[in-house]
Amino acid sequence: MVQSSAICPNCGNLKGAMMFTGTSGAAYGRHQTPTDLNNWAPRIGFAYNAFKNTVFRGAYGILYAPSMLQAAGTSGSSGTEGFTGSTALNTSFDNGSTFVASLSNPFPTGIVRPLGAAAGPISGTLTDIGNSIGDSFFNDYVNPVVQQWNFNIQHQLKGNWVIQAGYLGSKGQHLPDGESSMTYNQLPASYLSLGSGLIANVANPFYGIIKNPTSTYANPTVQARLLLAAYPQYSGVNAFRKPLANSNYHAFILSAEHRYHAGLTTLVSFTAGKLLDDASQVVNYIGQAGTKQDFYCRSCEKSVSSQDVPSRLVTSATYEVPVGKGRKYFGAMPKAADMILGGWQMNGIMSFQRGIPLAIGNGGNSANLGAPGIRPTDNGKDPYRGGPIADRLNNYFDPTVFTQTPNYAFGNVGRFLPNVRQPGTHNLDFSLFKSFKPVERVNIQLRAEAYNFTNSPTWAAPGNAVNAPATFGIVTSRSGNRTMQLAMKVHF
Repeated sequence: MVQSSAICPNCGNLKGAMMFTGTSGAAYGRHQTPTDLNNWAPRIGFAYNAFKNTVFRGAYGILYAPSMLQAAGTSGSSGTEGFTGSTALNTSFDNGSTFVASLSNPFPTGIVRPLGAAAGPISGTLTDIGNSIGDSFFNDYVNPVVQQWNFNIQHQLKGNWVIQAGYLGSKGQHLPDGESSMTYNQLPASYLSLGSGLIANVANPFYGIIKNPTSTYANPTVQARLLLAAYPQYSGVNAFRKPLANSNYHAFILSAEHRYHAGLTTLVSFTAGKLLDDASQVVNYIGQAGTKQDFYCRSCEKSVSSQDVPSRLVTSATYEVPVGKGRKYFGAMPKAADMILGGWQMNGIMSFQRGIPLAIGNGGNSANLGAPGIRPTDNGKDPYRGGPIADRLNNYFDPTVFTQTPNYAFGNVGRFLPNVRQPGTHNLDFSLFKSFKPVERVNIQLRAEAYNFTNSPTWAAPGNAVNAPATFGIVTSRSGNRTMQLAMKVHF
């Protein structure tokens, strides 16, 4: 029996053991977690014609997503922990002073084979003992839930115009958190004062007790930080893509629409909003990810979301030139003239959008508490620099505000900066159509289309790694060249 001590305060009260579904000791039978059965999802809405040509509308609803807790726990792996063997490649147990593995013999102590639920020194409840647990650690089982509400006023004006102003909001809870792991074996920040003592080798109380030959605990000494953890018998206890994230969104919307009349259709839409969350990413190809820093301070992870777009204006229009057969002017012109002068249509979509937030990376170093990472430190000054982007490509923001956080410390910069954003975009797509009928049953449309008609640049994000001064705060590339194409459609 391992006893508690100054170097291992939790050794006398060890918690955590693998539990297999469908076995006699399974808490939830054949399920990994309890079933979330209270997904009550009411929805209510109203529309009220308060005045002539004026309507008030509003709605509220609660929506649930399907459970995120399939066999793999949405971690992206197979979900067969306990039935697969994992052998850690431990090249050194003293920070590189000596090496125990080589290319010719990378696993000198053997390879772990999966043994499943059968009781044994490294199977059953002792599965992954001495190693890290991730897939099967379910710290939350509630289905993702989103509350949404909105209110708007719509009014019709003369000339086929409809204007609308509104507000909408959304609150997400128990959302899948794919922004690095939640590290349940992380040490509290109070241990930072130990400095390099965190990685000092100390006597291993589990030596000879944990039988996993490939574990770091198979040695007479281990790093002190492992023994100070909440689950000292595991080198890591992590949760990934479990329903832990929260979000909050508020937006003002304004639109003006000219419904089809005299060949013209127009829609102008403006949105101003703010999205806050404590995890923005589910998978690494959907949005940038921030760096989690302190497991014990979830509120410290709250910031503007990586997907926050504070304002967006979009204008679209279609105009049929009122000349030619069947149109307002010269509707009776000869067929030959109509094939040249009639049937023209112009289309355009113009958008202006502010950029998404910028994350500043520390670019190395570790608090050595078992945290996913650390963020940089700022000096309290505002790094924002305004003006045209083309005038500040080499100094997009003030890089002197940030410094690299050293080992054994946490930085004070948030996941994403609140007022420094990546370059925004503005774009105009334009097209010109010409339709005509060479014969009665055939309609031909010629199309000339230009994407990014104004050839406006889309600037890349500036370098964001504090430890790379050659590119830090510098915009090094652009994209967004004009693209033009010709096409013909034939209807018969």
